[in-house]
Amino acid sequence: MLAKRLLSIVVVSLFLVSAIFAQPQPGQNPPMGPPPTHGKMFQALNLTDQQRSQIEDLHLALEKKMIPMRADLQKLNADYKLMLIDPKVSESALKAQLQKIADLRTKMALERAKNQRKIRSLLNAEQKKKFDAMILNGPKHKKMMGRQMMHRPGKMAPRGHRMRR
Repeated sequence: MLAKRLLSIVVVSLFLVSAIFAQPQPGQNPPMGPPPTHGKMFQALNLTDQQRSQIEDLHLALEKKMIPMRADLQKLNADYKLMLIDPKVSESALKAQLQKIADLRTKMALERAKNQRKIRSLLNAEQKKKFDAMILNGPKHKKMMGRQMMHRPGKMAPRGHRMRR
């Protein structure tokens, strides 16, 4: 009885702690979500108002699908952490849990890919060329943020990078 109560307290604590750390810190973008506005993409592709509206609808539909998947992923990760510290849990059980996490991440990535294909289908030939280049080159702002973080005094460098003084 005491063990069950202790386990439930640990689980609740992990959820609370993960919720706190999941919040974006000042100067960080929220994790895994689309940017609040798609202005740069809209400008770069020179979209019509109808295209903008359709793309916003697609993003909203994607977010509605992703919310429960993100919640499931958080739960799977929390369960994995509990399993990791439990000496009674076998290696095969850990492997099975990691496979569940990987399968869900793959499902989420596939949903994002399907959404990008739907967006691409709304574009004309010139816009598709620009869109394709944006996909192939990746987000430039993330690359620049890493460089800026390494050279800003008083700021921490991203993982794997050393600060220059």
